[in-house]
Amino acid sequence: MQPAIFWACVGALLVASNGQEIRPDEPVSARIPFGTHINFGDSPTQMVIMWQTEVPTNLSVVEYGLVSPTVSAGSPRRVLSEHAPRFPELTSGVQYNNTNQNRNTTVHKVILEGLKQGAYYTYRVGDPSPGAGFSGAFFFTAMRTQEAIADDALRLISYCDMGDRHGLTIPDVEEDIANNFYDGLLHCGDLAYDLASALGVTGDNWLRDIEPIAANLPYMVSPGNHEAHYNFSNFRQRFSMPMADKYESMYYSFDIGPAHIVSYNTEVFFWPQYFDEGLMKAQFEWLDQDLKAANANRDERPWIIVMGHRPMYCLVADRTTGQCDHEHEASRRGIPSGCGRAAGFEDDEHLCSPTADSLGTYPVEDLFYQHGVDLAIFGHVHDYERFLPVYNESVPEATDASNPYYAPKAPVHITTGSGGNPEMPYGAPGVEPPHGGCSTWSPWCAYYSGYFPHGDQGADFTYSHVIVHNSTHLQFSQWSSIFRKWIDEIWIVQPKHGSFAANEEEVVPLHLRAEQ
Repeated sequence: MQPAIFWACVGALLVASNGQEIRPDEPVSARIPFGTHINFGDSPTQMVIMWQTEVPTNLSVVEYGLVSPTVSAGSPRRVLSEHAPRFPELTSGVQYNNTNQNRNTTVHKVILEGLKQGAYYTYRVGDPSPGAGFSGAFFFTAMRTQEAIADDALRLISYCDMGDRHGLTIPDVEEDIANNFYDGLLHCGDLAYDLASALGVTGDNWLRDIEPIAANLPYMVSPGNHEAHYNFSNFRQRFSMPMADKYESMYYSFDIGPAHIVSYNTEVFFWPQYFDEGLMKAQFEWLDQDLKAANANRDERPWIIVMGHRPMYCLVADRTTGQCDHEHEASRRGIPSGCGRAAGFEDDEHLCSPTADSLGTYPVEDLFYQHGVDLAIFGHVHDYERFLPVYNESVPEATDASNPYYAPKAPVHITTGSGGNPEMPYGAPGVEPPHGGCSTWSPWCAYYSGYFPHGDQGADFTYSHVIVHNSTHLQFSQWSSIFRKWIDEIWIVQPKHGSFAANEEEVVPLHLRAEQ
């Protein structure tokens, strides 16, 4: 649990101070900020800003100012060229240790309050005390109002599984956000590879790598299996998502424009040494209530988008059973399991088995179906996979035979797990990654790129655009940093959002299907 922030009013500013003594023998560079990143807070007028220093500083300060009352959906690069950074306001926050064995760094957290929605701000982070210093200037747009987004579109970037090495999509994303406007970025697990590796230095370096992205665009994250070190402590300490005071960023939700966005912890089913039955039940009940409330609020927020790490559906199903492997099944049906390095199982990250003391299951997919989740985004598998609308490993008959994504009768699942990491191989020059149609043994799969490269083939390094144009039309497209083009695009057109269970007969459950 992160420490509480105690605010005191100073003039028109909210200020918190927990000053640390600066030792005169410490180099100035140890107190210079790095790894700045921002994310949405608990209200639409907040922005959470975090960064690190090698040692504690006297103050944790954000200096900021208004650049423009509004920012169009044009080029941020153009706006920046017309406005010099000014920092007339100041807010202070808290700092605390991030410990990796015998190495400590200092994490700083400041919450900006009372921002003007849709306004364009510039800021810098650091400490004005002698012997310390500030970062360079960054910029962000406060969360836009529903009205502003309705006049334009909700624009999001998404990827998963991005590391400090082989992060081939990073330059493309940097260029993208410099030239085009986006509301935020969704990173569904597996950060840095790993945040805790090399006594946390890998995590530090990765945060430096993504700073041009994450310091300028709200960066929303989910936990993945690579965050599991020391009970996910690096993830909990380095990030502070909405509802962090309650759930330590492991799961949360927020509203933006026409969408309700949910992040949940798929890892709760896979690490028995960290998550007991009570924690599985708590998340399941929270997710049920959150999605139920969102489904009842469709007039205001018609779209429900969910992100998590381990996907429910696979590219290649078992030829005998017609099902995906146990890892996918455990994620889909909420089966308490152990994988890889979990106690009692072989040292194979993708070999998963039910735990001996499983008391029950928590069928997350049923919640998606019951409450009408429109789009579910996952990672973990290091490729891009697009699925047809699917529930319970069955593809409902399409409303429009020429377009399976028109008025879909089940959630649409996407795996976008190829942001780039050291587990993804480079291919030989001129050799394309594998891509195209899916296995006939997986009737729910429509398209893939980068799965299981062999020979001279390499992985495909990709990221996603999620553009919600209005209450009925969502555009999903995938950019390949290998092919240097958009390799896939679909439009989900949903004239009537709501529970899928109310729109068709229930798909036969697995245990009954076997008896037919």
